Amino acid sequence: MTQIVKLLRSDRFVLLSILLIGLAIRSFSWWYQGGYKGNDACEFETMAQTILQGNWGLYFKANRPHQPVYGLLLSPAYLLHIRLAVYVFVLHTMLSLGTIYLVYKTTREFLDPKCGKIAAFLVAVNLMMAYWFPWTSGDIPFHFFLAWFAFCTVSAWVNPRPASVFLFFVSGLICTLTRPEGFFVVVVAFLILLFRILSIRGLSLQKNALVLICLVFFGASTAAATLTYHKQVREAFFSNIHVAYALYISTRMSTNSPAEQSAAYDSRGHVIERAQSRPGFISPNYALSMEGMSFIREKPVTWLKMYFLRLTSIIFPSLYCPWCSVKNNIYSFTLSFILFAGSVLAVVLKSERRFQATGITIMGMTLAMAISLFQRELDYRVPLSIHILFSIVAPFGWFQLYSMIRRNGHETSK
Repeated sequence: MTQIVKLLRSDRFVLLSILLIGLAIRSFSWWYQGGYKGNDACEFETMAQTILQGNWGLYFKANRPHQPVYGLLLSPAYLLHIRLAVYVFVLHTMLSLGTIYLVYKTTREFLDPKCGKIAAFLVAVNLMMAYWFPWTSGDIPFHFFLAWFAFCTVSAWVNPRPASVFLFFVSGLICTLTRPEGFFVVVVAFLILLFRILSIRGLSLQKNALVLICLVFFGASTAAATLTYHKQVREAFFSNIHVAYALYISTRMSTNSPAEQSAAYDSRGHVIERAQSRPGFISPNYALSMEGMSFIREKPVTWLKMYFLRLTSIIFPSLYCPWCSVKNNIYSFTLSFILFAGSVLAVVLKSERRFQATGITIMGMTLAMAISLFQRELDYRVPLSIHILFSIVAPFGWFQLYSMIRRNGHETSK
C-alpha cells in the first residue's frame, strides 16, 4: 500500500497523468469538431506538396514562403501516401504532448521543481489551445518550437556554454521559420543572453546597458537605411503579408469588434483598387502597407492608442467578447488573469531565480506586443502562443507570493 501511495505521488506518475489529461482533452476536441479541419487548398498543405514536387517558383509565390517548417512537417504524409487526417492527428498529438513536457521541464529545472507540474497542467487543460488541435493552421507546431526555444534559451542564460548557445540559435531559427513573430522573441532573448554573458565577464551594469543600446541602435539604423535606399528589399519587405497587415489593419482596428473587423477587411479592396489605378503599382500588400504608413505618419498618437487597446484585448480577450458565452468569458478571463498576474508576480517578488523568470516574462510580453501589431482575430488563435511562455513563469510567481505570505505569517506569530 505504501509503495502504491509513493507511486501516485511520484513526479513521473503525476506528469504522465497530466499528459494523458492533455491528450484526452485534445482528442475530445478532435472528435467534437468532426475530426481534421483542413483541405488540400490549405496554404501549408499546398506548401508541403510544392516542396515535394520541387516547384520552388510556385512555393515562393505563396503568401508564407518564410514559414516553411509546418509545410516540411506535413510533407511526409504526401511522400508516404498516409491519409492526411491520420497523419495530422498523430503529428499534433506528438507536438502537443511535447509542448506540455517542455513547459514542465523548463519550469522544473530553471525556476522551481514544485511548480513544474502546475505549469504543465495549465497547458494541458488550456481549452483554447485544445480547440485548435484539429486545425492545420501552424499554431500547434509553433507552440512546440516556442516551448523548445524557451527551454534552450533559459539553459543558455543559466550556463552559456558553446553547446547551449548553439542550441539557442538553432531553436530560435526554427521558431522564427514557423511563425514570423518568433523573430521578435529571438531578438529579445539574444539581447538578454548577451547581457548575461557580459555580466559574467565582469562588465558593469552601465557598460552592459550601453553595449546593448548601441547594438539595438546599430541594428535599427541598418534596417532603416536598407529599407530606405534599397528599392528591391523595400518592395519585398512591404509586400510581405504580415508587414502589410501590421501597417494597415493596425490603423483600422482597436478592439475585436466584429463590425470593426468586417469594415477593416472590406476596405482593403478599395485601397488596392485605388493603388492599381495609379502608375508605379507594385503589389496589393505593398499598397496596404503604404496606406498604413500614411495613417501612422499623420496620426501617430491615435495609432498608439489603438495599439495599446489591441494589446489589452490580446492579453484579456474576454473583456472585448460580448458575443461569447458567459462561461467562455469567465474561463478565458480566469486563465488569462492567472497567467498574466503570476508572471508579473515572478518579476516583482525577489527570488534566487528572478532573472530567469523576468527574462521569460519579457519574452512573453514581446510576443504579445509583436502579435498586437498585425493580429486581431475574433477566434483568438495566434495570441495563444503567449500562454506558453506565461505558463512557464506564472506558477513560480504565485508560489513566491504564497511563500512570502507564509513567511510573514510566521514572523508575525513570533
